[in-house]
Amino acid sequence: MNYPQQQGFYPANQPAQPAAAPAPMAGAAAGIQAAADQNTFIEVATQPKRTPVNRARIDDGDHHIFITKAELRPSKKDNRLFLLWEFQVTNSTVQAAVGQDYGYPMMLTNRMQLQDMADVAKDIWGEEAVANWARSGVSPFDMASHIGTTITGMHCTLNTRRGNNDYETAFINHLFRDFRQDASQLPPLPQRAAPAMAPSPAAMPTPGGLPGQPVAMPSQAPAMPAPAPAPAPAPAPAPAPAPAPVTPQAMPAQPVAMPPSAPQAPAMPVAQPPAMPAPQAAPAQPVGMPPSAPMPPPPGQPSAPAMPPVGAPAPMPGQMPPAAPMPGQFPQ
Repeated sequence: MNYPQQQGFYPANQPAQPAAAPAPMAGAAAGIQAAADQNTFIEVATQPKRTPVNRARIDDGDHHIFITKAELRPSKKDNRLFLLWEFQVTNSTVQAAVGQDYGYPMMLTNRMQLQDMADVAKDIWGEEAVANWARSGVSPFDMASHIGTTITGMHCTLNTRRGNNDYETAFINHLFRDFRQDASQLPPLPQRAAPAMAPSPAAMPTPGGLPGQPVAMPSQAPAMPAPAPAPAPAPAPAPAPAPAPVTPQAMPAQPVAMPPSAPQAPAMPVAQPPAMPAPQAAPAQPVGMPPSAPMPPPPGQPSAPAMPPVGAPAPMPGQMPPAAPMPGQFPQ
């Protein structure tokens, strides 16, 4: 299907915007808004190049300040009017703040901020005068402008107790009081209380006695013995000495006699075989015992000549040996 072609979208012509200058706040006269804008321009035009204005917040404490300037300004964030305080600390419980310049923006938007501004006006002109001005139709911005013109160049006390870093509430607890032309007319700063010290035992009264007397302490259980210290770890064994290098020695000319080694007993007794008796020489035949008869020769062989007895003289050459004794006959 063919759909009708859509026409291009062009936004409607917007109405002409007003000039860059914002509209004045509700309740503020056009002259006050113009004066605030002019104050900002005068400050920018008269200050040296690139010299920032100190807007640091002072530390919590009690201070004596000298107000160098107080005037209406429009805020850079949303163009709201506020009363800007610029002052120098002449005396303070915070020693680091003495001689420093600070700024304080007194906003005029909510109830708490309007109450701070009204308290400053009451401290300067009294509560009845401020109430009458409000009933007659004086706006907060008119009163803030009148405050700025009056307090510039005066001395006053400042108490800071802020508890939030938010832009809307960081400067709430700044109480300006006691506006004077001379700093010597300001009330003295409060002294910080010294830390409480525990009373000494000698100053404590005893039950039924006077201070300075020793207090009878109740019986106490014997103190627990301190735990024995852990034994020290045993020292590590010393490393074995390195073996000395062996140096070759010259061989002695004569062999060295080795000492006889002591016999070592065997670990287990070993059964030894019985010693065999050594062979002994045959004893001489006793006198009167006949010699053993020689064995007869086998048949068919001649008998060998008889051997002379042991110890008998050998026969001479050509002499016949003596005949062998007969059985039962003793030798001669």
